Amino acid sequence: MKCIDVGSTLLLFASWLLLAGCDQATPTVGVGGSDSPAGHSHEHRSGHAHVHPHSHQQPLHGGRIVAIGHSHHGSEETHYHAEIMPVVDGQITFHVLTEGAAGQSQTVRVAAATIVAYVDPLDRDAGQALEVVFSSEGNDDTVTFVAAIPESLQDCKRLSVVVPKIELGGERLTFSFKTATQDAPALPGKTTGETST
Repeated sequence: MKCIDVGSTLLLFASWLLLAGCDQATPTVGVGGSDSPAGHSHEHRSGHAHVHPHSHQQPLHGGRIVAIGHSHHGSEETHYHAEIMPVVDGQITFHVLTEGAAGQSQTVRVAAATIVAYVDPLDRDAGQALEVVFSSEGNDDTVTFVAAIPESLQDCKRLSVVVPKIELGGERLTFSFKTATQDAPALPGKTTGETST
């Protein structure tokens, strides 16, 4: 596990968000936050100015939906989401989803067997984010990823997780989310996400 400077990570992440991603300010929904609208439209800076209306459907596993981003395929686009599960036994779990033709949530295969992320406590001043590696769980469908919370953060009640790179539909996407341990206040059942590009 590597430690990196939180300030450097946040600066890099903020810079990347300014250069790529949505013009729409996606609301941050944290622990105890309220849900935002299920559907929305947004434009992008990345060379195309058309609007992408879409909604975030019901979770498949009882978790909380966070927008990851979308990829383009000619005149079509595919929207991706992470379903964030409650922390259990010191592990953070998320499922990668997309929307079917009828708008229902469905799993989507991810080529990578591991995904690097950075975890930072929200309930104490840590000074450094810790690198964790999410590993795929299951057999054929690499749609569920699990990472152990670093030992030094096991006593934290609220965590921020930044995934700087996940490749979906030929696009490199970035997203983040907040999560709570079992002893913390409940998270909202459904959100449109914290930060995604």
